[in-house]
Amino acid sequence: MVFDFLRNRKERNFFWVLDIGTEAIKTLICKKEENRIIILGADLQYFDDHTFFGGQDSAEVILKKAILKSIEGALQRFSIASKNKAGDHWKKWPIFLGLPSDILKARIFRYLFEKQNPKEKISKSEDQLIRKKCFEAAKDEISAKFTEETGILAKDIRWLRLGISERKIEGYQASDIIGLSGKELSFKVLAVFLGESYLRNIERILMGIGLKISKIAHISENLFSLQDIEMLDNIVFDAGGDIVQFFLFKNGELETINEFKIGGRIFSQKLSDVLGVSEELARNLKEKYSNNGLNSRASERIKEIFGIEKGYWKENLNSGLKNMDWEGLFPANVFIFGGGGKIPEIKDILSDVFNQPFGKSKIIYPKDLSGFECYAKILDNPQYTPSLLIANSIFNKLSIF
Repeated sequence: MVFDFLRNRKERNFFWVLDIGTEAIKTLICKKEENRIIILGADLQYFDDHTFFGGQDSAEVILKKAILKSIEGALQRFSIASKNKAGDHWKKWPIFLGLPSDILKARIFRYLFEKQNPKEKISKSEDQLIRKKCFEAAKDEISAKFTEETGILAKDIRWLRLGISERKIEGYQASDIIGLSGKELSFKVLAVFLGESYLRNIERILMGIGLKISKIAHISENLFSLQDIEMLDNIVFDAGGDIVQFFLFKNGELETINEFKIGGRIFSQKLSDVLGVSEELARNLKEKYSNNGLNSRASERIKEIFGIEKGYWKENLNSGLKNMDWEGLFPANVFIFGGGGKIPEIKDILSDVFNQPFGKSKIIYPKDLSGFECYAKILDNPQYTPSLLIANSIFNKLSIF
């Protein structure tokens, strides 16, 4: 997309990140400077209801109010000097949007192709034909699985991006296949997509506020931000409120993307039920527990309450891992970010499942990502890490089919 803000030099470096999850929305005010991003304002708002995209007007009103409140909160934390430079035109800033992982999907697809004339060098037209067949095969297979899981038909899927992330010819990696010869070619495709109706709903909500989406980004497209972390044979978890996404790396390359429908919210809901308090109070108590802010007696009581949910969370993790395309031993290291990243029970589960002390693994905080400077106080909260990955979409040039 062509951003209107590029035509106005005073405005061109500012942009929003709206990271909508299943439980909360995180908003960032960002400024791009050469090869880095400065975070000038930030805010996090939890939802009263998380069923935004079900087509109910009341749910859309809830989401609209939460977005406005989060934007207002970020603007209040925006420095006065920056406000004067930016003017009063924040609605014109481009928006990089993240959506819940049960709405916005990303998948890896592998495509094999055999040339009929392996000795002939691949021409530009043949490369284009192979790419077209590769993308068509990716759409067919991914949409079939998506329809089986959700009931959404292939014709109702909006493909945001289809990009080739890896090419090999006769087993050797190649940045470009034009001019090369060989019989066996293999491709790895990263596909980002969602249901058309969901897209129309969020577009309508933002248009009602006077905002226009510049790009919908999936964090899998921006995991290159983790380059300072040794991403060899590892697995990365994004522990959200109601869903956990995981990303499998092998030899430094992203191999598999999947998710399972349970997150950190199950623990605060359990506290709410057992203690008879609001979910907001239960969530605050869970956060204090996760930050070692309670006395030993209170911590032991919460650990006891979380016992059943801990077992349920582990069952869902093991079920999700069964669908992974992994040969040999489990990954060497485990990384985690998102709102559930600091919950002791989740860390214990990962340590147990991957048969290693969690100290060998790592919680990824915003301060662990390269290329960011934060004036907002978000560096110590891994809940903001996915939002920064979305912000890095401004540098991402993944090819579009």
